[in-house]
Amino acid sequence: NGLPEGLKVGAAIRVPKQNPKYELAVQQQAALQDSLSEEMYKQSRAYKIAYFLPFYGSKNDTLDSLDVRAHPSGIYRNSTIALDFYRGSKLAIDSLAKQGLWAEVSVFDTENNTDTVRSIMAKDSMHTYDLFIGPLYRSHFEYIGDFAKQFDIPIVSPVKVSSRVLLDRPTAIKIHPGKPAHLIALAQFAVNEFGDSNLFFLNTARFNEQDDAKLFLKYANKELATLGKD
Repeated sequence: NGLPEGLKVGAAIRVPKQNPKYELAVQQQAALQDSLSEEMYKQSRAYKIAYFLPFYGSKNDTLDSLDVRAHPSGIYRNSTIALDFYRGSKLAIDSLAKQGLWAEVSVFDTENNTDTVRSIMAKDSMHTYDLFIGPLYRSHFEYIGDFAKQFDIPIVSPVKVSSRVLLDRPTAIKIHPGKPAHLIALAQFAVNEFGDSNLFFLNTARFNEQDDAKLFLKYANKELATLGKD
């Protein structure tokens, strides 16, 4: 019950001792992170990355200056989504390059067209890539995801998309996880960071939140057991 009347002179209090299993787990995690940092960029060849983005190159080639679909910059409006994403990710790759990443980047314009996507994937070299990023649209992501599965190539969806795209595609990755993934990660974080404290989990008791609460508690208890704190 803690100290309901506050701390008083002469009162006996118990200070919990940190569990040795927890200390060992922390040390092992730190060692793993150090080893990953050391090994991450030891490459014998360039890491091949392929982007599949809808730049709509053909539409920009034929765009009339008075076309209502034009962006104020003078390019096809829908092209700006792909351009903004690619600029941001290029900054990230440039930063990794300064840390030692040796990357060979290819960019493919899907034009949000199924025939174009099929033509790209028919190229002989597509199975030689180490990472696929995109496409942005679900049907095209699923098509390339099936190809990636055959050759064990990780493929990342950079936009919010249904978790169904992950079904039977073991190499597919979502950048935007669903609510269950958030709850599981939050439970694991809470236990790992504050496992030696008194944790209180509060919810509104609304019917539609009961499954969320059960999921959180399940993985919090599972993490506690892993650390020897159950």
